[in-house]
Amino acid sequence: QVVNRLFPFPIRFFSGLFSLSFLQLFFINSSQLAFIFTSSKKNYREEMMSSKNLFKWLLNFTLCGLFLTTFFLDLTGVNWHQWLGLMVGILALFHLLNHWKWVKAVSQKFFQSTSGVVRMNYLLDAGLALGIGILILTGLAISTWFRLSGNEFAVLSNLHKLTSVVTLGILLVKLVLHWKSITKAVWQLLN
Repeated sequence: QVVNRLFPFPIRFFSGLFSLSFLQLFFINSSQLAFIFTSSKKNYREEMMSSKNLFKWLLNFTLCGLFLTTFFLDLTGVNWHQWLGLMVGILALFHLLNHWKWVKAVSQKFFQSTSGVVRMNYLLDAGLALGIGILILTGLAISTWFRLSGNEFAVLSNLHKLTSVVTLGILLVKLVLHWKSITKAVWQLLN
């Protein structure tokens, strides 16, 4: 209970998240996840931001944090690196499905009536999606789960490392470009 008083939101969030079945996580919408974010102050989260936006920001922060943690293999070790990488892949897929309407709308109008800022965001997101996809595929291939060896292992390992650096670069560019909205969201979450 002491931990629950010190960190009420993270404990409620993660205990609520892990009580969901795997399939429920992919087939319910953000507003249905609002129960995860409830606290003793009923309207606190609603005043801060809507539960849908809160869920999206928390997903973004979690994805970014997991990717950055996974990037440092010395910090996590191989076993945690593999599991966290798989988690990043699953959350990235969920993130993509959650923003699918935007992806579809921008894809249809990319060369027509779309602003330069939207095109830049789209290209950065496409680069991140491609990078994470390559990282997941090469990561699984070189993982201890499949025990690939020989020349294929060396080639895929080098591709995995190169892709991780490029994807980190794209992520950093995205963070810099969205810095104002990120700091605003963090400020709203903390106050």
